[in-house]
Amino acid sequence: MREADDGPPLVADADALAEVVAAAAGAPVLAFDLEFLAGERFAPRLCLVQLGWPGPAGDVEIALIDALAVDPRPALALLADGQRVVVAHAARQDAGILAAQFDLDVRNLFDTQLAAALLGLGDQLGYGALVAARYGVTLDKSSQWTAWARRPLSATQRAYAADDVRYLPALHAELAAELAARGRLAWVEEESRAVIAEARAAAAITADDAWRHLGSVRGLDPEGQGALVALAAWRHRRAEAEDRPPPHVLGDKVLVELARARPRSERALRDVRGVTGAVRTYAGELLEVIATAPVLADEAAPPWIHPSPRASLWAEIILALIADAAEAAAVPPRMLAARAGAERLARAVDRDGVEAEPDHPLLQSWRRELVGRRILAWLRGEVAITGDATLLGGLRVVDV
Repeated sequence: MREADDGPPLVADADALAEVVAAAAGAPVLAFDLEFLAGERFAPRLCLVQLGWPGPAGDVEIALIDALAVDPRPALALLADGQRVVVAHAARQDAGILAAQFDLDVRNLFDTQLAAALLGLGDQLGYGALVAARYGVTLDKSSQWTAWARRPLSATQRAYAADDVRYLPALHAELAAELAARGRLAWVEEESRAVIAEARAAAAITADDAWRHLGSVRGLDPEGQGALVALAAWRHRRAEAEDRPPPHVLGDKVLVELARARPRSERALRDVRGVTGAVRTYAGELLEVIATAPVLADEAAPPWIHPSPRASLWAEIILALIADAAEAAAVPPRMLAARAGAERLARAVDRDGVEAEPDHPLLQSWRRELVGRRILAWLRGEVAITGDATLLGGLRVVDV
């Protein structure tokens, strides 16, 4: 691997972009990254598209496309036509921008962060750390917080942007070979497809379903659930109208506290934990939303209710089985399932029996082989779990 030099000039007109597209179109592997402004806007503003692909001399050809000067769609289309492997590191946010702003789904994605995790190299390992570990190259991160909408970009900033794709084709080749040798290449391909599906779902958020993206919320009665659904819809509409990120209008925790307390006056509103002066500017609207929020019927209520005592117990044991299987396979437990996923499975079994949710991720594909079968066997009473201090995970599963 060669050290990065000054970054290439920006591609800023249609003719230059056409040359880039023609050069990259024949590559079997295409790496990409995006730079954008997101912190103060409802929708991020795409500023720069970085592409990298193997060159004829064994090097990496790199193009930096100025998305503020030229329509990047011809280049972005290469990410969606399915004609090549598309490589990125931690692609979820970038994929969301492409789905939301360009109605584009990346195809044949290989996410190097997921690959590293499934090889046991580290959970949510940063690109710079992975490059340093593999190639002994320390990337210059001084331009990490560049205001990417400003022009001109300096040579240092362009070099930083180029570095973000420079090592991805080689990382793909190495990590894919290692995954294939361990029978895990399909795992990364599946998880990369899930990233794109989640990005597409996030891009389709409307005010009516904004509540679905609040994460796991516990301890709300039906009135509180209805209030939270209504408050989340109000926040989404207000954020869009003001072109601000929804959390800048009202944080998630404050949203939940308002739904829990359901204040009926400005004085009561001021007493809710987390409410600040900025929130008080919306006092009238918030009070109206809370007062008119419907009480959700049981079948419409979000799955945030407390599980039954036995479902709570089952969830903890499922999490223990997940942790044990993850440790044995040297993968992060969260890649099998987070707490919310374990609780969802426990609630479904509690409500409808062991075969209640066959489409649960824990019971599909590689997760089923790694831990799902063991969970089902335990829930059916076919195996028992015992403690064993001689084992690294501390658990032993034995036939009944």
